[in-house]
Amino acid sequence: MKKSILKKILEVTVWIAAEILLNLLGLDDLADYGEYLFSPQVFVISNPVIFISYDPCDR
Repeated sequence: MKKSILKKILEVTVWIAAEILLNLLGLDDLADYGEYLFSPQVFVISNPVIFISYDPCDR
């Protein structure tokens, strides 16, 4: 149990250090992409959108 807590603390510390370093270098998007890769994927299904275009000059 104690090793797992220390492991989590180490993971969080490394993650925070990486975020700070990448943010200072202007590469925070890379860190966000890494978070996206390792996070569970969620799919959102939205309703289809219909666009209606009206041009009064086109008669």
